[in-house]
Amino acid sequence: RQAQMLKKDAVILHTFWKGNGADEYEGLRFNYYEKEDLKTVFEDRFEITCLEIYQELKENDSILLVAKRK
Repeated sequence: RQAQMLKKDAVILHTFWKGNGADEYEGLRFNYYEKEDLKTVFEDRFEITCLEIYQELKENDSILLVAKRK
């Protein structure tokens, strides 16, 4: 039996850097994603309630994901 980290109907919120590829800064790795990439990863197990582009540091540089576990 597989352990579940999230209870059924749990809600997650996460932000992602928008774009393609990856960067390394001061020993940390930053991966970039597009909205379609995130849909592909999350939609099988989560009901996506919000997937919006917003400004973190520069215009349209980030994506906000809010989703509910199915």
